Amino acid sequence: MKAAEALEQVQLCANVIAALNELLTERCRAYEELERKGKIPQGSPYLIDAREVLQVLNAGADMGIAIHATHAL
Repeated sequence: MKAAEALEQVQLCANVIAALNELLTERCRAYEELERKGKIPQGSPYLIDAREVLQVLNAGADMGIAIHATHAL
């Protein structure tokens, strides 16, 4: 893989991760608001799941970007 192609993959990966991060962060905020209003129970599995997915996404993001970046070297 050429360096330019690898860098393009890094940017694409970063863009997808940023979009997913934004979506999940918005979803967490919405669930937190529903919890505050009493419309869903405290400790809702929906909120817990959204937070866990967000944590996994962020943890895997650095690794995925690093792997693509090493191919560019």
